[in-house]
Amino acid sequence: MMNRQGSISIGVLLFLLSWRMCASDDRLVLGKALSPGTTLVSDGGAFTMGFFSPSDSNNSSLYLGIWYSSLPKLTVVWVADQSSPITDHPSSSLASTLSLNNDSNLVLSDATGRVLWTTNITVGAPASPSSVLSSSVAVLLNTGNLVIRSREGTTLWQSFDHPGNAFLPGMKLGMNYRTHSGARIVSWKSASDPLLGSFAFGADPARPLQMIIWNGSRVYWRSSPWTGYMVDSNYQKGGGESAIYTAVVNTDEEIYASFTLSDGAPPMQYLMSYSGDVELQSWSNDSSKWVTFAKYPPRECSTFNYCGAFGYCDSSSTDAASSTCRCIEGFEPTSGAEWSNGNFSQGCRRKEPVRCADGFVGLPGMKMPDGYTFVPNRSFEECATGCIRDCSCVAYAYANLSSSAKKDSTRCLVWSGELIDMEKVAGSWGDFGETLYLRLAGAGRGPKTSAVKYALPTHMRHSTAILQGLFGCKELAVKRLSIGSKQGIVEFRNEVLLIAKLQHRNLVRLVGCCMERDEKLLMYEYLPNKSLDATLFNNTRKSVLDWTLRFKIVKGISRGLLYLHQDSRLTIIHRDLKASNILLDSEMNPKISDFGMARIFGDNQEQANTKQVVGT
Repeated sequence: MMNRQGSISIGVLLFLLSWRMCASDDRLVLGKALSPGTTLVSDGGAFTMGFFSPSDSNNSSLYLGIWYSSLPKLTVVWVADQSSPITDHPSSSLASTLSLNNDSNLVLSDATGRVLWTTNITVGAPASPSSVLSSSVAVLLNTGNLVIRSREGTTLWQSFDHPGNAFLPGMKLGMNYRTHSGARIVSWKSASDPLLGSFAFGADPARPLQMIIWNGSRVYWRSSPWTGYMVDSNYQKGGGESAIYTAVVNTDEEIYASFTLSDGAPPMQYLMSYSGDVELQSWSNDSSKWVTFAKYPPRECSTFNYCGAFGYCDSSSTDAASSTCRCIEGFEPTSGAEWSNGNFSQGCRRKEPVRCADGFVGLPGMKMPDGYTFVPNRSFEECATGCIRDCSCVAYAYANLSSSAKKDSTRCLVWSGELIDMEKVAGSWGDFGETLYLRLAGAGRGPKTSAVKYALPTHMRHSTAILQGLFGCKELAVKRLSIGSKQGIVEFRNEVLLIAKLQHRNLVRLVGCCMERDEKLLMYEYLPNKSLDATLFNNTRKSVLDWTLRFKIVKGISRGLLYLHQDSRLTIIHRDLKASNILLDSEMNPKISDFGMARIFGDNQEQANTKQVVGT
C-alpha cells in the first residue's frame, strides 16, 4: 500500500506533466508537438511559427517557418526545411510534426516518420526519469528568434545563428576570428519558392572586416573594410519617421554587426533577395507593402571588380544611371576601344612605370580595394613607412578602430600587385569613403610633380600634400586662403608668427608657409581624422565618440587652452574656438588650430578692448 508521501509525489508529478503539456503557446516542451494547423505565437505577438505553403506558387510542398504575425501579407523570415520540404499526401491520415525529443533536439518528421530536419545539438541525456520535469524547452521569442534552453536556462541552440533570408533586429552577422565561421543570410530560389537560392550575405572569412554577397562560390559584391564606427544611425520615412541603429562590435574573439529600431518603428529587415540584392526594407502601413530604402550593390558598376584592375566605379553622382568606370590618377584604359564600348573588364594600366623612389598620392573618398593584407600593431606613421620602404607595396590605408574592444585597435592595410573593386563614393555613401595612398610615378620627385589636392570648398581648404626631398616623403595638410577670404595679410602673418612660437601637443604644428601675390598657403602637420565638427555632426562618424573618447578630447582641448592662457611664453586668447578649429590626429588626440583671430596680451595685462566682433 502506498504511503501518503508517495501519493503526494505522484500527484505533483502528474500535475507538473499536465502543466507542461498545456504550456504557453510560445513554446514546445517534451510531449507537445507542432503539426499543420497549429502554431506557436511569441509572447508579445510579433511572430508566429507554423507550417505554410508558398503563396502564388505551383510549389505544393509544405514548409516549417517563422513569419510576422500582424502583417496582411505573409512574410516568412526563417524556414527550417529549405533543403527537404514536406510532401505529405493530402489523403494521408498522418501529419508532419515538430517535436522536442529527450536529447533536447527539435526534430521535424514527415507523415511516415522520416526525419527532414533537426537542430543537431549534443547535450547529455537526462540522468533519470525525474529529470524530465526540468528538461529543455523551445521558445519562440518576440524578436523572431527560436531558442532551445536547457533546464538550467543555458541557450543550446537558436535560429538567429542559422538565419534564413532575413537579417532581423537583434541578430548578429559576423565572423569568429578563431574558427572563421559566421552566420549568413541566404536567398530563396524565387520570390515565392523557399528552396535555397544561389545568393548569400555575410562576413568575409579571409578578411572579416568586410562583408560579401556571394553568387554560389563567386563574389558578387563586397563592402569596404570597417572604418571603426561603432554605431550608425539612419532615419527613414514611411508610415511615420523611424530610425535604425546599426552597431559593430569587434573583440579579440569575434566581429559582428547588429541593428535595433527606434520605439514605435514599423517592422524593418535586411532581405537577401533571390535576384542578388541585399535590401533594407520597412513595412508601410499606408501602402500595405514592403518599401525598399537602400540596396547593395547600389548600382551596376558597384558589383565586384566591374571596372577591372586600377579602375573604379564613379558614384559621385546621385544618379545611379550616370555612374560609370574611370581610371585612377596616373592610369589610362588598357583598351581604349573596349572602354568606349562600355566593356571595362580589362581595367587600366599605368601611364608611366613606377619606381621604388616614387612617392604616394592620396585618393580621398574611396571604397578600399580588395586583396589587402592586414598589418597589426601599426600607427599611421609606421603603416606609411612600412609601405614606403617596401618597393612591392602599391598602396596603403589606415584607420584607428578606437571603438574596438580588441587590444590592438589599429587598422593598417597594404596592397601589392593590382588594385581591384574600387569605388569613388559620395553623398550618403561618402561617409564610408577613405583616403587610399597610392604609389604613383613622379610623385615626390620635385616641386613640379608634388601632388596637392584641395578638397573642401571653403575659405579654409584643407588638403593633403605628398612631398619627398632629402628625407623622403612627408605628408602635410595645406590650408589655402581664398582671395575673397576675410582673413587678410594681417591675420595671415599673425597666425604664422603665433604658431611658430608655440609648442604644445594639443596645438597644431606649423611646418611652413607660402605667400605670393594673392595666394596665401599654410602647411601643417597632417591630421587624418579631420576636424571635430566633421565627426560630431556626421551620423556615421559621430558613433566613434563614446564617453571615454569625448572626455579625452575635452581634456586635450583644455590642456591646450591652459597652455595658451597661462603656461606659454605669450599670453594668448584664441577668440575663435569652435569644433571646426579642433583637428584630430590618428589617435583622436585634439589639436587647436586657426590662430588668425588670436590676440596677444602683455605680461601683466588682464583685459583688453576689441574694436569689432570676431569669430563665429
